[in-house]
Amino acid sequence: MKTWDEYKRLAKASSPDAAAEIEKAELTATLLCDINSRFEELGYSRRDFARICDVNIQTISRVMNYDVTLGTDTLGKILERLRDDSVTHAACGVPFEHSAAV
Repeated sequence: MKTWDEYKRLAKASSPDAAAEIEKAELTATLLCDINSRFEELGYSRRDFARICDVNIQTISRVMNYDVTLGTDTLGKILERLRDDSVTHAACGVPFEHSAAV
């Protein structure tokens, strides 16, 4: 096995459970990457963004460090704020669209 892609292909072929877990991890990584990109576009501090999203600052820090599996409630709060024009102020205003097919 020479590359990560080869490993993923073999693991996915070996088990439906492994395939599902790898797929979930890839989608999560893509979503966190997109959240981080949008967060940087908006230019908020972690503290301000945590307050705006009504989540703990440690949650925002873990998202920024790709060290989290978000619950649907927390994810919903963050995504809603990233998409909300009243928060993003139209000047920042590219609508949030994550690249993962969900």
